[in-house]
Amino acid sequence: MFVEDIKILALKRDISLSELARRLGESPQNYNIKFKRNSIKDHDLREASIALGCDVEVIYRDRETGEIVHTSKL
Repeated sequence: MFVEDIKILALKRDISLSELARRLGESPQNYNIKFKRNSIKDHDLREASIALGCDVEVIYRDRETGEIVHTSKL
């Protein structure tokens, strides 16, 4: 799930995943392994979003009513 989110953000910012890895202090090879294994965690998403100039927000929505019950930032 987070892998696709990061790919979309990077694409919208016109930043390659290799460049994003460098910005995060990781080698492009290791970052690529995380993507292939789908082992991106919530803290990876937060760090990537910061490097891409975005915030991550979590929305808790009531399943029955669709009402937003709570929001928070990672």
